[in-house]
Amino acid sequence: MKKKSKDRIKTILKIIVSVSLITYVIYSAGPYKILAEIKGINVLYFIIVIFITIVKIGVSAKKWQILLKAKGEIKNFLHVWRIYYIGNFFNLFLPTNVGGDIVKAHKMSKVSENSIEAYSSVFMERFTGVIAIFALAIVATTLFFSELPYEILIIIYLIFLPLIILSLIMIWRDSYVQKFKGFVNTLFKSFNPFSIKEKLIKLYKSVNLYTKKKKTLGYALLISLVFHTMLILTNYILALSIGMNIPIHYFFIFIPITAILLFLPISIRGFGVREVLYVYFFTQVGATTAQSVSLSFLVQLLGIISSLIGGFVYLFSQTKKI
Repeated sequence: MKKKSKDRIKTILKIIVSVSLITYVIYSAGPYKILAEIKGINVLYFIIVIFITIVKIGVSAKKWQILLKAKGEIKNFLHVWRIYYIGNFFNLFLPTNVGGDIVKAHKMSKVSENSIEAYSSVFMERFTGVIAIFALAIVATTLFFSELPYEILIIIYLIFLPLIILSLIMIWRDSYVQKFKGFVNTLFKSFNPFSIKEKLIKLYKSVNLYTKKKKTLGYALLISLVFHTMLILTNYILALSIGMNIPIHYFFIFIPITAILLFLPISIRGFGVREVLYVYFFTQVGATTAQSVSLSFLVQLLGIISSLIGGFVYLFSQTKKI
C-alpha cells in the first residue's frame, strides 16, 4: 500500500475516533444542558482568558528566542513571535498537536545559518515544556496525595515520573549519542531516503549540546513553568465562567495529564479525547458531565481563536513567502 493511501486511512480513522468520542460525550451530557452551560458564560472571564492566552504565546516565543540565541541564532523577538504564531495557525489544519512545530521549525530553518539548529530549538522548546508540565503535576499530586483517586496516582508516579527521568537521561548523557547513532544506522541500514539517517544524528547531537548550556536550560524551564501555569489558570478561569467551582489544585493535576495524553496520535488534534478526559477527571471531584464537556469545548474554542490570531499574523507577514 502506498504511503499516501496509508496516511489517508490513518486520517480517516482519527476523524472517526474524534467524531465518535464527541458524539458520545454530547449524548451522555445532554446537548441542551451543554448549550445552557455555554450560554450562561461570564463574558468578562472569557475576555480575560483571551488576554492571558495572548501573553502566554509571547512568553513561549521568548523561550524559543532564548534557545535559538544559545546556538548562535540571533533573532529579533518579533520575528520569532510571528513564526511561533504562524505555527499556531497551521495547527488548525494539521491532524496532530505537533504539526505546528514542524511548520515553525521549517520556517525558521529557512532564515537560519544552520537548519538543524532551528529544528533542535523547536524540539527543546517543546521538550522543556513537557518537563515543566510533568513537574507541575507531580508537585500538585504530592501536595494533595490523599484527595486523589488511585488511578491518577498510578499515572503520575508510575508513568509520568519514570518518563521524566528516562527522557532527561537520554538527552543529558553523552554516551546516548553513540547509542542513538548505532540505533539509527541499524534502522536505516538499507534504506535512507532524503539522507534522513544523517539528519537524525545531527539533530540528536544538536539537542544534546543544549545540556552544556545549563543557564539557558534553566531559563527555558522557568519560562515553561510560567507558560503552563498560565495554561492551567486559563482552564480554571473558564471553569469559573460557567459556575464550575472546583478547587484550583485539581486543575494543576488534571490539565497536565490531559495535555500529555493529547499527544497520542489517535484523534484529530485531540478533539474528542480532551472531552472524554475532562469528563473522567472533573466529574470525580464534583463537576457535572455537562460542565466538564462545556469546559472542554470552551478550551477548544480558545485554541481556535488563538490560531485565528496567528492567521492574521500570517496574512500580514512576509514569512508566508518562506
